[in-house]
Amino acid sequence: MSAVCRDYLRRCEAAEVAPDEALLVPVIEVFQRLQADAGEGEAQADGEG
Repeated sequence: MSAVCRDYLRRCEAAEVAPDEALLVPVIEVFQRLQADAGEGEAQADGEG
């Protein structure tokens, strides 16, 4: 999914149009949630959780 977002941003830049933030915000929120969950998983694996 991150590759799709990067491609979208590159295409917006090439077309000289602003990316649609309403489209990107939910995707960014999911990425942030996944990163937070991955961080919690690492902490539990290290015995911190």
